[in-house]
Amino acid sequence: MQPYDQFPGESREWVYQSNREFTSDEARRIEERASLFAGTWSAHGDSLTARVDVIYDRFIRVTVDETSAGASGCSIDKLVNFVRRLEQEYGVRLLDGMAVSYREGATITCCGRDEFQRLVQSGTVSSETIVFNNSVTTKDEFDSRWEGPITESWHREFLIA
Repeated sequence: MQPYDQFPGESREWVYQSNREFTSDEARRIEERASLFAGTWSAHGDSLTARVDVIYDRFIRVTVDETSAGASGCSIDKLVNFVRRLEQEYGVRLLDGMAVSYREGATITCCGRDEFQRLVQSGTVSSETIVFNNSVTTKDEFDSRWEGPITESWHREFLIA
């Protein structure tokens, strides 16, 4: 599998966050299965140059170099089906677009948007809180904007709500 740092900056990214931390054994097994998936993933018969990584035992990052073959609707459906199988097998939620992940010291916590808003209002979450912007779509965006202060993310809308 191609090393992540060798993917071009415009490579397409998807980030799926788990509602709970994976055990180290689960993370290892997910990466093994994901490596097999990435190695056989194709779009309209063209192999995709892709890799899948588990980050912080909580996030699954999918990277595709689209310079030779781009991910299409059918190939993206294959990815989503793969992620759904992981959800079922590991009893986690990975496709919950209403979840927010943030740091509490060294711990990463995931909660719903309503709960996150309550945490902001109570002062538990502040403008200094580190959040994860899983809406990034390219490697460059992932590398520069995925993890950072709430004030530098779309999450800042919670500070003014």
